[in-house]
This record gives sequence, structure tokens and C-alpha cells, in this order.
Amino acid sequence: MLVPAIRKSVPYNLRRITACVTYRNKTRTKIPRYCNESTLLPTSLPNFAPRRIYSTESDSQPRISLPMLVDGAPAHIPSLLTPLKLLYLSVFRITPHIDKEFDVAEFLKGARYATVIISKALTNKDYESLQGLVTEDMIEILRTKIETLSPNQRQLIAVNEDDVLFYILSDIAATIGEEHSIKITIICHYVQGLAEKRNKIMGGVIDFTTSTEHLVCNYTFIRKYVNNIGGPWIATFVNHYTVS
Repeated sequence: MLVPAIRKSVPYNLRRITACVTYRNKTRTKIPRYCNESTLLPTSLPNFAPRRIYSTESDSQPRISLPMLVDGAPAHIPSLLTPLKLLYLSVFRITPHIDKEFDVAEFLKGARYATVIISKALTNKDYESLQGLVTEDMIEILRTKIETLSPNQRQLIAVNEDDVLFYILSDIAATIGEEHSIKITIICHYVQGLAEKRNKIMGGVIDFTTSTEHLVCNYTFIRKYVNNIGGPWIATFVNHYTVS
């Protein structure tokens, strides 16, 4: 009496149970389980009829990373001592002896803009536009390295203003002598496409389908003073690379 009652209470479409196993970017296998009236009880073994449905999703792209533009260069990291060093040099060296109008906030603003210009010129292999912004020997080092990079790797060099995570002072030095000078090294962390991702998150959309590289660049700028007249800031060191 029990089995006929179960047969009547279970609709036919529930007798066909389908299990689907999906692997990301891989072939999907769909396994329908067919159950006839004689195999409806839990103790029965199902009959399997496997079939394949091929996914149109392409395999994930290989990770593209940017090697250091300056081989073997040290990776600069933020230091808690830098603000103290800046304060000391500003009070006892820079303001009284080198440049009374020196403003670190204004410097960072200008250096950030220069970083965007220089990085995009390197991406496009436009070395001519680097004249007066980067020293000749540094341009040659960068040229030699960039010529070995693929187009996709070169694209990782470009820094957009809205993609900067932070842009801070790493080190500062001031020299007093026949030729005064101020040398400043900065650290910039950036993620290409960051602005677009922020807009999507603000709109309630979180996109995990595309991977983004966390990139770092280090620049050292120097300004020389002759007869207390400052020359232009020029980059003596430029390095970009992907965070491992």
C-alpha cells in the first residue's frame, strides 16, 4: 500500500532529477538522473545518462606583470622617520639657507603631475618628450629596459591621476655648498582602472571578473640652486614594477 501511495503523490516531472556540476572556465557536465516508478524509493539506485554542454567562456588570461624598469634597484618603503627628517631639514637647512619658499605640499602636487607625464611618455616610448624632465643617463637605462617589454607590459607603466592609491614622500636630503640642492624620493602605489571600479562600487556593482595589478613607482627628483636661484626639478631615478 505504501509504494502505490508514493507513486500517486509524486508528480512525474519530479521523478527526473538533474544534477549539474560547473567548473569556472571549464567544460560543464550535466548529469540527469532518471527514476522510473520502480526506483522511486530512497534505497534504489538511479540510472545515469551523462551528457556534455560546452561553455563559451574562454580560459582565464595569463597574468601580465611588470618587471622593475631598473634591475636590482631597492624597493622604497614608507618610513615613520621621514616626517621628522623633513621637519628638521626644513627648519635648519632648506628654509634658512636654500629656499625660503619651499613647500612640500606644492612639491608633491607638481611631482605627481610629472609622474603622470613621464609614465605615459615611457608607455608610448616617447623618449624625446622626457628631455628636461629626466636625466640623460636615466633615459638610456629606461630605454634599454622598455625595449625588452611587450606592449601589454608597457601599458602597465602608465599612471592615471585617478588610479593613484597614495603618493607620499619616501626620503629627503638637502645639501649646502657651492651648489645647494634638494633631493626628494617619492613612493606611488597605483591600480589601473581604479577609478572605474570605484564608480561601480558606488553604484552597487562589484566586479570580480577582471583582475587588476597592484603597481608601484619610485621617483627621485632633484633641484639645484646657483646663487640662491633654483633651477627646474628633474628626475634622476625612475622605476615602475608590479607588486609580487
